[in-house]
Amino acid sequence: LEEVRDGDIICFQRSDISVEDIDIPTAPHFYRELYNRIDVIFYEKSIPNDPGFTLTLNQKMNYMQMAKAVAFQLKTDPLLLQFFRPQVHRQLSDQAIRCSNEGCIRDFVVSRSRLDAAPYLFYQRLNIPINEFENKRWFKCVFVSLKLKEEKEFTIYVDKNGMIEDLLNEARKEITFSKDSTRVLRLLEVMGSRIIDVHPIDKPVAELVSQKMYRIEEIRSDELKLDEEEALIPVAHYQKIMHNTFGVPFLLKLKDGERISAIKGRIQSLLDISEKELDKWSFTIVSGVQSPVIISEGMYVCTCMCEL
Repeated sequence: LEEVRDGDIICFQRSDISVEDIDIPTAPHFYRELYNRIDVIFYEKSIPNDPGFTLTLNQKMNYMQMAKAVAFQLKTDPLLLQFFRPQVHRQLSDQAIRCSNEGCIRDFVVSRSRLDAAPYLFYQRLNIPINEFENKRWFKCVFVSLKLKEEKEFTIYVDKNGMIEDLLNEARKEITFSKDSTRVLRLLEVMGSRIIDVHPIDKPVAELVSQKMYRIEEIRSDELKLDEEEALIPVAHYQKIMHNTFGVPFLLKLKDGERISAIKGRIQSLLDISEKELDKWSFTIVSGVQSPVIISEGMYVCTCMCEL
């Protein structure tokens, strides 16, 4: 009692109770836990102005302990969550926190400028476990049907060392094919309603940009195998000004020496337009090295052109 002074708080606990299976077994553990408590606000990354929710956690918790606490709140699997540090000066998600991070919550969170405001993190829900997700790259894609209709948007996850072929194999799982479908897909890059690239299947996905929207489409049966004098030519729709393109561009199979009348017939069939409507259209050959050439009815077409 010589060490006790006025104002001291004396804590005691029963000695006949086992503390082996208790998370906070002793009074020192309790006050240490109390000292390390921190209120963290979690916002869902994909929801603008998400009100979020607040959890009281221990700032010495590791990544998985934090993930389990958030997953319990969201009623989901902790492996199906990914967390992000926010930008310092703006309430926007920025850097992803890897699940293998050996730090603790106090290393993850960012405090607000106001002293009375709680620190915060962002999270997003995943379709695959986070440990698999971090070894993959993701790409947003839209599937365009043979009738040139945008049927479905989805996100594809591919191994970082994978090829375009792997991406297309994953895309097949998201697409409902018709009975007479070829089930063969290709990946296109479209910008400004013009096809700017058709990516070969042996190209590494590491060379793609995740922030872009890529187009996936089925290859028509007559395009599966091209003869030496045949080629697939990108076709874009413009109005008055050559670069004022709009609508859904497409690839068209052409043959050297083919008459424009035959080409126009295939375009009419593909776009399902009337003869009267087609007569209002003009067709122009666009080449990177030559001036645009307006095609007349009796002309023949050479596949060395770049775009129609």
